[in-house]
Amino acid sequence: MNIILLLIFNCLYIFGFHKATQYNDVNGKADPNDREVLWWLRYALRNAPNDLQKPLFGCVVCMASIHSWVYWVFNDFNLTNLCIYIIYIFALSGLNSFVNDRLSA
Repeated sequence: MNIILLLIFNCLYIFGFHKATQYNDVNGKADPNDREVLWWLRYALRNAPNDLQKPLFGCVVCMASIHSWVYWVFNDFNLTNLCIYIIYIFALSGLNSFVNDRLSA
């Protein structure tokens, strides 16, 4: 698969996953009228350290480190692809940062 298309797909997946874990917190409880499909994941880990929350669902730029597993679905595991994967993580993080900045503006 073309790596540019894979980056775009992975970026969209990360933004979708990030959105799917959001909920509105009202007095320490999840508002049943304002929560997404995977809200329980963020709610269950709300007291976990930020270093754990950010790459799982809290920060779209940080999420590139864990959610880049999509790369391995389309590529064989070998030394060449491992080297490309390291660069892929940085490229995905940069793309997520770029998209996030444009959406926030």
